[in-house]
Parts: sequence; C-alpha cells; structure tokens
Amino acid sequence: MAVIMGGVPITVLLGLAVVWKLYQLSRAPGDRALRAVSLCLACRAAELCLLLPSVSAAVGTVLGPGTGQLIAKIFAMDTAYWLVRFYLHLLPASRQSTRRVRRETLLLAAAVACVTTAFLATSPAARNSLFTFGDISAPAVAAFHAVPPLYLMYTLAMALRWTWSYVKISDGAVATGLRLTAGSLACMLASNAVFELSALARWRGLPFPAPLYHACWQLLTPAILLFATGLSYASIMARLASGRIWIRHRRNYRQLAPLWRGLHEAFPENTLRGSPAAPWRETLHAWGIHRRYYRRVIECRDGLVRLSPYLAACGVGTGASPETVADHLPRALSAQASGDAAADRAVDIMPSVGDSLDADTRQLIAVSLAFRGPRRFPPATEHSARAGSGPP
Repeated sequence: MAVIMGGVPITVLLGLAVVWKLYQLSRAPGDRALRAVSLCLACRAAELCLLLPSVSAAVGTVLGPGTGQLIAKIFAMDTAYWLVRFYLHLLPASRQSTRRVRRETLLLAAAVACVTTAFLATSPAARNSLFTFGDISAPAVAAFHAVPPLYLMYTLAMALRWTWSYVKISDGAVATGLRLTAGSLACMLASNAVFELSALARWRGLPFPAPLYHACWQLLTPAILLFATGLSYASIMARLASGRIWIRHRRNYRQLAPLWRGLHEAFPENTLRGSPAAPWRETLHAWGIHRRYYRRVIECRDGLVRLSPYLAACGVGTGASPETVADHLPRALSAQASGDAAADRAVDIMPSVGDSLDADTRQLIAVSLAFRGPRRFPPATEHSARAGSGPP
C-alpha cells in the first residue's frame, strides 16, 4: 500500500478537525448526525496515522507484520460507512431507515471479515507483500486487494449522490462545504475505481500501468484535505463570523471607555449589576466581551439620558451632532457634580438614526472619541465618589 504524500501534516489537520467536532458533539450529545461525522473524521485520521511508516512499523512489531496497514484498510472502510450513516441520520426516523442502517452495518461487517480472513490466510512472511504493487494471482491476495475498493466504491457513490442532492437545496457556506465534500468524494471514487480495475487485471494476469495506480494514491492527498474541509466548512465560517463580531465588540468596548468613565463618575448607580460569573471568569470567557460591551452601551445611553437636562441647559438641543454633545459634556458634568440648576426635563439629545443597537452605538462612539483626554473629566465630588463598581 502506498503511503499518502504529506501524511503527517494531513493527519495533524484531521486531528484538529476531530477535536473541533468532538467539542461540538459535547455540546449536543444527542445529535446522531454530528456523531456520525465525528466518527467519520476520526476513522480517517486513524487510517492516515496507521499509514505513517513509523506507526505502521510499531504496530507490526507488536501485532505482526502488515497488521497496521490492515487496520488502516478497515478504518478506510469505516470512514465511508460513517459518512453513509450521517446521511441516513438526516432522514426522518422510521422502520425503513432503521433497516437501512442495519443493512449498511452488515455490509461493513462482511467486508471487514472478508479482508481480515484474506489477511490471515496469507503466511506471516508474505503479508508485507500484500501492500505492494505485485502479483495477486492467489485468491486470498486477490480478495484482499479487491474487496476494500469495491466496498468503498459502493459507499462513496451513495454518499456522492446524497451530497449533490443536498447541494441543490442549500446555499451559502453550507452549499460551499457540500460542494467541497462532493469534489473530494468524486476524487476518492475515481481512485478506488482504478484500484478495483488494477486488482481485477492483475488477478487475471493482465498488465496494468503501475504509474496510474500510484498516481491515484497521490490523488487521495488533496481529496482527503477537501473531505475534511468540506465537512467542517460551514462551522469554520460560522466561527470566523463570530470572531469578527468579537473583534468589533472588543474595539467598540474600548472606544466607549472615555465616555463611560465620565458618565460613571457622575452616575455610578447606573452600573448594571448581577453578572452571572466572577469578573476574572467573565473576562476569560469567549462571550464575556459581548456581555460587557452591551452593558457599557446601555450604561452610556442611560447616563446621557440622565445628563440631558444639564446638556440642554448648556444650549445643546435635540438632534445635536456627537461632536457638539462632546464639546458641552465637560460643562454639563461639572454642573451636575456641583448641583447646579438644569432644564426641567430630559431632552432627546441624540435621537436614534435607526432601529438597531448598532446605530445607537455608532453615535455613542462618535461622542466618546470626541470626548478624549483626562482634562475634560470633572473633578470628583462627594456625590461622584459614592461607591460604585468598576468597569462593566
């Protein structure tokens, strides 16, 4: 059996994909389709690991010559089996789908039993030759070479047909991932068709081009990469999207700091309390920045509402620009801290320009960026020095 080129990097990448799927599975342990995908990737990673020369030699030393590569063949069939199981779990639960799962399990068991029997029927001294491009006229050797690609052709063809049918009804990242998976399945199906033709030809004593056989083995390298990428593409894109949101919220959170500090000095009682976790745990948690960001936006908006009578007394009217509000904030904060007279009621200083929180946040950030510098902050007073929590 040829060793797939770049086995170590591909095995590492597949291992990372398996870890990610296991993490997803830990959050949804009852998802049978996700469990099937996780096992599919795990079997593929185990297969490539066993094909590494050092691992194969170590397994052979313990269990006998060629045993590591035999187990790799079994894992290759397991990979296709769990892919079929994934699609079967997408079907509505019924007696027919249950029978189909049992049938596929029996077919896998038969294929594994056949390959294992053929391996055991070969003398230990000749077992390493089972994995080379040579004579396979003996029935046991022919069965060893013909059964795995035949089973893989059957399962990969089914998986390819189902994958393409889902491509037609999907869009976005899901459709892209399915297209990548379909491309990888087509490559693996073509390679196994060549392996099957090679086994039949050599069993009958007919010539078969060795370069074509080895080229198909090398074709499996990009096919396996596409396979792992396709199965994980949608979740990877979702993680990247959430990462971009995390970065934006973290940047906005910091940009709001000057405005928040000034308003917090004036109205410490506006601080939202009752965080569900300790501050250090909230800071380390991936979602902590979102919670703190939303709290800061709400506290800034509440502070401006409470300060608006003082801003109105300074001459700031409805619809004032963020720069105008920022220019008058120091005087309004000083007036509030000193207990000076304010307007009779709150004024809508900066009316919302949209229905989303992002529209309000953009206005608040514009005020905060224009309100930079400690020189603008009013001095602390007895009122503003009252107990209050730190930054949200």
